[in-house]
Amino acid sequence: MNERNPQAQAHKWEESSVRCDFCQTEERGSRKLTKSCKHHKVSMARVIWLVPMLFSTFAAGLFTVEVDKDSYNSEFRAEVVMGCSFQPPSPAALSSIRVTWHWIAPGGHVREVYRLDNGVEQITSQHPDYVGRASLLKEELKRGWAKLQVSNLKINDSGKYQCFVQTGDGADYKIMTLSVFAPFKTIDRRIEKVPGREEVMLTCQSEGFPQPEVVWLNNGQQLKSKAITTTATTEDQLFEITTQINVTSLDRNNYTCSFTDHAATFDIPDDIPAPAEKNNAIIVAWSLAVTLALTILIIVVFKCRHKVLRSASTRNLLADALGRGLTLPAETTKETINEEEKTKMNATINSSDLKTLLKGHYLRNHSDVEEPCPTLYNNDGQELHLHDLVPKRDALLLIGSTGDEKTTLARRLVSLWTRQPVSNFLDLSHLQLVVYVDGHKANGTLFDEIMEQLSLEEVLSEDDLRTMLTDETLLIVDGYEEGNLQFDESLQRLLSDRTRCRVLITSSAEHSKVKDILGTEAIVGVQRQNQQSSTA
Repeated sequence: MNERNPQAQAHKWEESSVRCDFCQTEERGSRKLTKSCKHHKVSMARVIWLVPMLFSTFAAGLFTVEVDKDSYNSEFRAEVVMGCSFQPPSPAALSSIRVTWHWIAPGGHVREVYRLDNGVEQITSQHPDYVGRASLLKEELKRGWAKLQVSNLKINDSGKYQCFVQTGDGADYKIMTLSVFAPFKTIDRRIEKVPGREEVMLTCQSEGFPQPEVVWLNNGQQLKSKAITTTATTEDQLFEITTQINVTSLDRNNYTCSFTDHAATFDIPDDIPAPAEKNNAIIVAWSLAVTLALTILIIVVFKCRHKVLRSASTRNLLADALGRGLTLPAETTKETINEEEKTKMNATINSSDLKTLLKGHYLRNHSDVEEPCPTLYNNDGQELHLHDLVPKRDALLLIGSTGDEKTTLARRLVSLWTRQPVSNFLDLSHLQLVVYVDGHKANGTLFDEIMEQLSLEEVLSEDDLRTMLTDETLLIVDGYEEGNLQFDESLQRLLSDRTRCRVLITSSAEHSKVKDILGTEAIVGVQRQNQQSSTA
């Protein structure tokens, strides 16, 4: 019986194709007779597919390439790391490893994304679209991974990627898919009145990929009226979607344009632009208001400068006292320090000087705290004394309901420190400074409030103040409530700093972040005597 066996031999490579002669032979007895030959040109894309398959066949059962996932989804202009794994070569064999990554189009078109031959990058053969964007994470090779990193992703980076690895043990490849998407995050919206009609035209425009389903909603229900939607393609191959719809301007409604996962809403009639005449009136009103405000500001500045010049002798007196390290009498401080707090002195401020300034400030602002201290109890029924409110170190959080006289206790501490050594009621001589901040007035950061509430802006810098807040300083934050982000974050940073000063915080509620920083042992619940009695 005669048997035919097709055989293929490659004879010649050309620039963009390979010529292969396929000859058919027939056996007759002991002789082989050639019947016919055909010449074919095979595209390089097919060769790219064929070579790894040949390697894979030869190395079957000896060397394999695997993937942990066969598809990737990444955002436009972000980066992606795709990889295939293989049996790690020995350290000596790393220099001879070969790694090639190809992008393969659905029609068979191939682009070389990255090539590593014998441990050397082959930049010259890299496709221009990937120059500067595609690289191999070489440190992963010794762990048995050929990881390709592609940055600044484009829409046309989507497609199939072939990872080919060859070592001394053999060669193999795997194919994976990359999909690049661009969400319609930013939606530009416009609203225009339709001339001669009680309607407005709503417009939404956004860019993204792939093309979305565009839907208009009225108070959550899909509109039956047909919108006009147009699509264009940008240079980055994104879809630029513009959708418009006319709606009545007489009724109050919410209209929403939805681009799959993102949407924008119009509030009618609130978002309808005011007529030009109304806008002009508003501009004129604002101009007059600004002019009046500037005039008032100029008058205030002029009067303040005049007042400062008149108090020059007073400032010189206080500066001289501070320069010689003297403590001013309470009566003199009350009369002279007011102007000095608002004017920068020529003397260098130290902790002793700041102590003098603070005592003068408290004499004016806390002199009304003369009544006896209220009797308060902790949650265990034990009576609290003033010395219990002075943290031995770190911080203490005093929590109680509004009106339970926590503020009276805090201000009483300030008053007693101010009168040291005159007052013998409680010894606070170990405290160099007591800094009181009213939490109810807080608008900025903690240090902004210290500088503003205690009138220290013109006396010393924030950095100088920070250096003076040592463990000999008691910072009182009275009436603290969470809600001011700047103040909250700056207070939490101070409490997290273990080299900080002592801190006493009074509040009407627990604050989770402050509680987490201080710990439960630093939190004391308080109640008044009548509350304690009723509880008993």
